[in-house]
Amino acid sequence: MNTVLASLHTVWNVCWRLRWLLAILFPLPLTAGHEFRESFVDGQFNQMAFAVVGNGELITASVEGLRITDAKGTGENTGLLIPYEVYGDFQFTVEVRLNELPAPDSGYGTGVALLMEDGDSHGGSLQLVRLPSKPAHTLVAHHFEIVAGEHQHRAETFAFISEKAVLQLQRAGSELRYRVSTDGGRTFKQYFQTAFVSDPIRVVQVYGQAGGGHYPFDVTLQSVSLTADELARSGRPAKKADRGQLSAVIATGIGVIAVAIASIWLVVTRRAGAPDAEQA
Repeated sequence: MNTVLASLHTVWNVCWRLRWLLAILFPLPLTAGHEFRESFVDGQFNQMAFAVVGNGELITASVEGLRITDAKGTGENTGLLIPYEVYGDFQFTVEVRLNELPAPDSGYGTGVALLMEDGDSHGGSLQLVRLPSKPAHTLVAHHFEIVAGEHQHRAETFAFISEKAVLQLQRAGSELRYRVSTDGGRTFKQYFQTAFVSDPIRVVQVYGQAGGGHYPFDVTLQSVSLTADELARSGRPAKKADRGQLSAVIATGIGVIAVAIASIWLVVTRRAGAPDAEQA
């Protein structure tokens, strides 16, 4: 009996030491995929989480959210850049509101835009804007590709009654989907889709849009989220670029575990056989 207890005690000690090696070699994932999320309601604005695009003086934290106002019409798009590179499937979601301002006399619309680009030849944007000579608000689903040095643009417009919405750009496989919610993000309607296989996405922005001229705009951002298969800080390599190294670490870990199990087995069998040897 004492021999069995001693063997179990030995096994326990080995496993207790081995747990640290397992924790290092095979850490549990914190989340499935990667997520960035910020709320701007009640004056919250984590400035360290973003880079400002355009004129930062036009951005004000308020109880309703982050307000971006260009009442004088300086002609400069202003908003936020999320400093991540995006790999694989993703969802870029922003809760927005257009505040009261007159529609522009010309241009391609004043309001708010979500933009995602690879920084090279592909990009897409989803806009909630006021267009010239349009009584209602308008959704614009835009996609561009640079071919032989020339920009090829495609845009679809949709009449939209509400001044509030949750806008979302979503990539699933090789498809980019343009989706909008009017119930706070509980359900989404897809307005447009297009082929979009560029990887990674290096530019992720949301901004107040001047519409190509000196037209005023006034928008409020209430929240922003970005989820993806992989998010990497700009300028840093993605984890999936290190698959070979990860495989080597896993193989080493498996080998160490195999040796540890064999050692435990030998200790237990030798201890169990010790009384028989003494009796002989």
